[in-house]
Amino acid sequence: MSSILNKSVVLVLNRNWQAINVRTPQEAFCMMATNVVTGLEIEGEDQIRPVKWDEWIQLPVRPEHYFVRTVHGQIRVPTVIVAVNYARVRRKRPKFSARGIRERDGNRCQYTGAVLKPEEGSIDHVVPRSRGGPNSWDNCR
Repeated sequence: MSSILNKSVVLVLNRNWQAINVRTPQEAFCMMATNVVTGLEIEGEDQIRPVKWDEWIQLPVRPEHYFVRTVHGQIRVPTVIVAVNYARVRRKRPKFSARGIRERDGNRCQYTGAVLKPEEGSIDHVVPRSRGGPNSWDNCR
């Protein structure tokens, strides 16, 4: 399970519970241990509560949870963390580029659904540039 430590699977919310970022479990554990964020214990649709680090490491690991093994036992990987003091929302928009288009589409061909290697594929315009189509997120596939 240590391979999960480097995958961006933890959603970060600001103190107003607005999504602001995605982090790796490794970063989330560091942030929780320094009390910058609290983890959310989600026990169903209606039971969500913030949990600090000291209590988090004592939570039981259920079969549906990712976890990491330590010398003291298993620690559940949080799926959502909430910043304690940060309230702003990121305003940075991703730059329009071929690389950004590939990331948006998960490196998949929009026609066949096949996973592409970095040197494969091309960017197509829905409305061709020769007919006035813009270079925009909505017009490129």
